[in-house]
Amino acid sequence: MVALHPAAVAQATAVKARPARPVLAPQARPNRNLLFSVGQGILFPNLTGFLSKFGLWVLAYQRSCAHVTGMFPPRSAIHSRVLHDLLSLRNAVVRGSFSWNKKTQQYIRSPNDKPSKEMVSKRKLRAMLEADEPCFQDRVVQEVLLMILEPVFGAWFSPKSHAFRPGRNAHTVIRTIRSNFPGYLWFLKEISVRFFTMWIGIT
Repeated sequence: MVALHPAAVAQATAVKARPARPVLAPQARPNRNLLFSVGQGILFPNLTGFLSKFGLWVLAYQRSCAHVTGMFPPRSAIHSRVLHDLLSLRNAVVRGSFSWNKKTQQYIRSPNDKPSKEMVSKRKLRAMLEADEPCFQDRVVQEVLLMILEPVFGAWFSPKSHAFRPGRNAHTVIRTIRSNFPGYLWFLKEISVRFFTMWIGIT
């Protein structure tokens, strides 16, 4: 996985979005600290300042915990040590020292990880580094980026897009298909030889 600074991700995602109308008049002089351009006079707000808002990081941690454990922890239930680790993660992102999928430098741990003061064996360390599961702190950073980018660029997404969007899920996809697609009779080809072979063998 290529290590990218989250601030660069926030700006690069704007390039992939649909072309938008300029937010400033042509005669206005844009403040380069607040805006950036993608060419042809199209200006987008610079969203990197939101990365410093600690409230977003706390909410991102809560949402990440809900995804991992199935429970949304209230703010009062978050330990002060976790808040300190979360602050260290935020500072690393803001200062540009954070790297994606860096399992040897984890600022914050998953709530499912048991605290241990024992030395990790080489075998466990190798298994941890070779595991496909991403770091929990990566999920927290992704949640922060999602909350920053979604209100700005969500309105430009296609109305046919339903994945990972607020108020949209598999049920809204089904309703869209039923209301917009004409009726068809579908034929599905299935190979059932193995099933009947097992059934005959059992009987």
